[in-house]
Amino acid sequence: MKKNILLCFATIALFSHEIYSQSPTATIALWKNDAKGAYTIIHDDYGTSVVDGIWQYADTIAFNRGLKITFGAIAIECETHRNIKGYINPYGYAKNVMIDLHHHEIINHSHTHSCAVNRGWSPCDVTGWGETVGTSEWNTELVNSNNSILTGTGVAPKFYIYPYDQFTDTANSKLQSMGYIGSRTGWSIDGVQRSYPRFGYEANDLGDFYPDDKGFFRTSVQVFDDADGLKNDAGQLSTLNLGVDSAIMYGEWANRELHNVGNSGWGTVRVAPYRNHLNYVKSKVQSGDLWMGTVSEILTYQMQKLKFIPSASYSANSQVTTVNFADSKPEIAVNVADYLAPLTIKTPVTVIVDMAGMSEQWIVMQNNTSITDFTQKNGKLYINVYPHLGPLEIFKISLLSAYESNVLHRNIYPNPTTSVLNIEGDVKLVRILDLQGVEIKRDCKNTIDVSDLQDGVYLLKIDSSPLFQKFVKCAQ
Repeated sequence: MKKNILLCFATIALFSHEIYSQSPTATIALWKNDAKGAYTIIHDDYGTSVVDGIWQYADTIAFNRGLKITFGAIAIECETHRNIKGYINPYGYAKNVMIDLHHHEIINHSHTHSCAVNRGWSPCDVTGWGETVGTSEWNTELVNSNNSILTGTGVAPKFYIYPYDQFTDTANSKLQSMGYIGSRTGWSIDGVQRSYPRFGYEANDLGDFYPDDKGFFRTSVQVFDDADGLKNDAGQLSTLNLGVDSAIMYGEWANRELHNVGNSGWGTVRVAPYRNHLNYVKSKVQSGDLWMGTVSEILTYQMQKLKFIPSASYSANSQVTTVNFADSKPEIAVNVADYLAPLTIKTPVTVIVDMAGMSEQWIVMQNNTSITDFTQKNGKLYINVYPHLGPLEIFKISLLSAYESNVLHRNIYPNPTTSVLNIEGDVKLVRILDLQGVEIKRDCKNTIDVSDLQDGVYLLKIDSSPLFQKFVKCAQ
């Protein structure tokens, strides 16, 4: 037993003898988890019976593959009483299944799906509701639709789809005042757009696409239209996969517009190619080539990526690497903390810190809170974090006890241990995690049996402490 404990101490001591480069670097990945491209599927017209394939097929096909979709609700259709898998209207199923269980995102596709601008072609051949501010139609399509979705699902939508992709800048300004972070607007005509980076159909957004000066995004889109709906299964699958391949090849965001999944409706994609497409998407996500997020996840990632530039420095005295974040886009007058605070759907960015090829195990802290959502490969750390919450502190796990003694300390013993671990003082909840931050055991006692754990180094979180303490499990 003494020999095994000595080996455990030797393992810890070995960490502290490694030589660490004093020139770390930090960048924000182009897309989350350092993926090469990003992808979104938005299903339009949710609530109407002609797109019931959204809840019949798309919802579960995506969820069963660990993927999230976005769906645009036509409010008046979602208010209509009709049975949707036992729920009294489309809102009921959207709230209880698609949102609460499957974590898809609902967005606003107007109240009645009427055209915002007169274009001289049907159905956009009368004065549009978006052309005169403050009318009853204006309020119906923008305000009432928003309130309907909020009442029906408990979720405030943050992205807007203009019917027939016809929009005005005044309507976009109204949406922004309501807390929306973007809209899908389509055409680049008539001089109505401000200086956004990309416009229109059949385009991906470049990796550096940006919002207006107040932080409102106007996005491009790839439309799956009636011509695509007439293709055979192989043709539909090829069309869908091509957008993904392009995003990966060129580092772009592909925002795919779909409607129904099934055999009917405008631009419908049939079940088999839809399922095979999401199989393809899943394979690209698993390979690390693609990140598939909802529209709010994409836009919140992009905002943080644009606004922050990370820089890394190393202190030889403390042996701590610090990553600071500076504002790189003062021309975009957005306070990121205020921008993110009201959003229920958002995502951290992936900060890549080059740790000079070391094989050490690391602890990442932000404001005295342990960050466990990171991976380590090829001498680099890939840390998912919100930069506005403050600098990062990164140090070797062998320094954890010294760090904790300056902040918060609970005595744990014996350490190393062979069978049980004792915790000083009263405890309500104890969590044991591996070095990747995965919880493997929890208890509510001062004495915890760890004899079933494999030999190695573990992290211990006690009650509401923001820190993790380290202990070593050794063989008998």
